[in-house]
Amino acid sequence: MNKLRNLRRKEETKITIKNVKVSVRRLWLVMLTFIFATFAWMAYMRYLQPNALIHVAAWKIEFIDDTGQEISNSVDINVENLYPGMDDYNKTIYINNLGEKDSDIDYNITELNLLGNVYNIKNEGEEEESDSEYTIYKKTVVENGIKKVTLFNNVSKYPFEIYIENNTLVEAETQDKEGNFKITVNWPYEITGTESQIKQKDELDTLWGYNISKYYKSLQNEDKYALKISLDINAKQKME
Repeated sequence: MNKLRNLRRKEETKITIKNVKVSVRRLWLVMLTFIFATFAWMAYMRYLQPNALIHVAAWKIEFIDDTGQEISNSVDINVENLYPGMDDYNKTIYINNLGEKDSDIDYNITELNLLGNVYNIKNEGEEEESDSEYTIYKKTVVENGIKKVTLFNNVSKYPFEIYIENNTLVEAETQDKEGNFKITVNWPYEITGTESQIKQKDELDTLWGYNISKYYKSLQNEDKYALKISLDINAKQKME
């Protein structure tokens, strides 16, 4: 009986020693792997370091209004006098790119309010049966790097139009002299066309003139702006 116990103890001791040897081998393998990985990383960093200096291009955009004052990229257009034959309302934003990279320019109209009604703006071709009377469709033309958008361009409903024109790109290190962003409101007194077209224009002048006059009277002591447009001008570094 004692011999059997001694034999079992010897076998258990052999198994324990064997497991210890295996664990030590695994530990050595892990340590060697870590050491080699560390040396490889140090060698890579030593190789990379001479070439690791990266130049970050300077980036600065200025928005200047037509009074010469620097403004934010959020622009408000408030038109008080809106009537047939009015002088065109013009607003110009100068965009200076003082950075080292060309800049893409675009904008987003956040609100268009005419006579207290907020209009929904869609692209031409997006007509839907559910569109309300306060939905308009913008006409967009891009040519020679200039984007021109026309609003209220339905001559059967509106006797006036709004034009928004902007350069789609402002080159690096450019001081804007001409005005890269322009808004124009135009309501002509007369148009050239057929007798039917001229009659329609006269009727629309009368209708909208009456609506504007009625709107002014309803405002009492409030700010009397027949037309309000809010937009954000977006400038981002051109991706090469």
